[in-house]
Amino acid sequence: MLVRYLLNTLLLSAVALPPDANAKDPQVSAVRDDAVVIGEILERAHIQRIDLDRLTNRSAVSGTLAFLLNEPMQSKWFMQHVGRSFLKSLTPDANGRLGRRVCVQPEIAHPSPKSGALVPPKSLVGVIEVLTRLNDRAVRRALLGNPIEVETRQAATENALLEAVIRLHMRAGEPLSAVERNHLRSSLVDLPSSAQCMTALILNVARRAMHSQDRALAGIDDSLLSDPQKLAVLFDFDKQADTTKSRHVLSAFEVGHTFAATEELAIAVHAVARAADLVSPAGLFHWQWRTPYGLVVIDANNASDYAPDDYLLILDFKGDDIYHAGAGATYPVNPISVIIDVAGNDQYRSPQEPLESMLGDDASADRDRIPHQSILCAFGAGVGGIGLLVDTRGNDTYEVTDRGMGFGLLGAGICDDWQGRDRYKAIANSQGSSVAGLGLLVDRDGHDVYEAYTASQAFAFVRGVSALIDLAGDDCYEANDTDIRFPSSQSSEHNTSMCQGAASGHRADFKDGYSIDGGVAVLFDAKGNDSYSCGVFGQGVGYWLSAGFLIDASGNDHYSGQWYVQGAAAHFAIGAILDEAGDDNYKATMSTSLGTGHDLSVGFLADLSGNDEYCGPGLSTGAGNAAGVGLFIDVAGNDKYHTPSDHTLGFASRLSGIRETMSCVGLFIDAGGDDYYTQPFAQNNTLWGEGLNRADALRKDRRRALGIDGQLSDGQIERLWRRYHPQ
Repeated sequence: MLVRYLLNTLLLSAVALPPDANAKDPQVSAVRDDAVVIGEILERAHIQRIDLDRLTNRSAVSGTLAFLLNEPMQSKWFMQHVGRSFLKSLTPDANGRLGRRVCVQPEIAHPSPKSGALVPPKSLVGVIEVLTRLNDRAVRRALLGNPIEVETRQAATENALLEAVIRLHMRAGEPLSAVERNHLRSSLVDLPSSAQCMTALILNVARRAMHSQDRALAGIDDSLLSDPQKLAVLFDFDKQADTTKSRHVLSAFEVGHTFAATEELAIAVHAVARAADLVSPAGLFHWQWRTPYGLVVIDANNASDYAPDDYLLILDFKGDDIYHAGAGATYPVNPISVIIDVAGNDQYRSPQEPLESMLGDDASADRDRIPHQSILCAFGAGVGGIGLLVDTRGNDTYEVTDRGMGFGLLGAGICDDWQGRDRYKAIANSQGSSVAGLGLLVDRDGHDVYEAYTASQAFAFVRGVSALIDLAGDDCYEANDTDIRFPSSQSSEHNTSMCQGAASGHRADFKDGYSIDGGVAVLFDAKGNDSYSCGVFGQGVGYWLSAGFLIDASGNDHYSGQWYVQGAAAHFAIGAILDEAGDDNYKATMSTSLGTGHDLSVGFLADLSGNDEYCGPGLSTGAGNAAGVGLFIDVAGNDKYHTPSDHTLGFASRLSGIRETMSCVGLFIDAGGDDYYTQPFAQNNTLWGEGLNRADALRKDRRRALGIDGQLSDGQIERLWRRYHPQ
């Protein structure tokens, strides 16, 4: 009981009393001496910009990264804020309203509601606002009202679709002749007015989005834009050697225009998707028209098979459909592409060898790392443009080898699935992935499976911002680590995953010497008992001036990975994982994991409740290495810690070279419960540090390491979180 009292007083003093507070009671004075140690650890648990500049070539640091490197204890608050912002943006009100500022009434076409209509989900505009702030290019087109109000009124007028198509041809410098106009007019006679209205709204907003995207790309050389495959190779995640061209393109790309256009298009697409779910068009019909910007298709047949093509818009009202390629996918000469599928168990397939064979456990040396794909991108992907896919119902399957399901490169890609048990399969650059743009995958309901190899499941490369948001269901996130196509430099027996909340910059200190700062990526899972598995780099990881986050709000979850996983970072980055509830299991097998920061980076892990089990290798569970900061905090529950290495549970490595002038911090806190440790120095209701038998937490050098196991109140923990800036 005395030890428990001292620990409670100790942490309370650390966060509430100044280090030099006077005390007459010798016992209290001794406690405050230990409080000085905690206070110094917390004061040193930050990385200064001047230190980053000394070791890099002054690559830009995003506001998000700079903030959390300097105040890493704010990571918990930051991740909760992001997660709750996503929920607020995506969860409908009890009455299904969207909110006045972005509402586009589905009644613009006066549809008759059908029974069993979905409660209208909220638009993506709020999520896009959050992501653009993380990218330091905040865009809020819906702040003062509906930004597409003019286009909405136009869409509700007579002959709206006719006029919308005519204006697209005029914009492209290919005006329709009188004969062509008459043909277009006659083709629309039997098309329901509601479908015409919905299509007109999308085309009107798409036309304005094209103008914005033209402005975004205006400074980039036309020869590069005319070859989108060359553009994609220029920003390949693991093949860059000379950064000169890519840096020039990045400096010329005006991403704010893309973000603004994406918000406007998302509002229009969701308005139409909600309206389409409310109506039941009479009979079966099919209408299409080829514009200079791609094919426009409106279909109400029971089942359709969409051949590969350049599509500006597909609006499909019913049936189990098959999409082969080109839909919801863009490149600079085809800047906007939208799919809205209202019902059915649909299949989205890109033309390549079947992914069933590629995603198996049988490794094969003669396989290509990324098999040939006859299309550039697919299914909610924007390369130099904006690709948006909304599927409202059904158990759907999405397959693409590369660049799909929410991928943006100098553009934006969004895939939004509202309902059903869905399966997402890819090799690379998919499922919420971006390079100098925005990549977003949202799944709102159902037990889902996400399969990929690398650079997917919320991954951001240079200047990108990405998110994978799953709102409900018991989900499985797998970054394949049995078929070794992308062997890691840390261990050739495992893939470089860069998945599940992972971000990276381009490291060129040993290439051309000119590095590029990375992006920001967030994986947010709101509900369910979920499983996460990966190889090297994953599950809340940052590499080279980037920030990666994994946030799981509830459920009994399982995390497994190899090296640099579960709240880990290397080289001026931050990697963080937050699990808010449930009995969870964490397993990392190799190194630098579970709340570990390496080389002026911050690794952060916080588990807020539940009886949890941790299996950590060397440099894990709150370890700092090479002037890094590692923070590990388990707030409550009866937990088990299997840590065979001594370099765990609050550890700071020796410093050398230029890093001798910097700090290295490792902090481990278990704040409650009856806990089990395999290390002899760590026991219930004890405190340990660095040095012989982990007894000394205040060293003469700049290392600071501390481990605490105690019974701490919610108030004490909350005061610890808020040490720097009370929220």
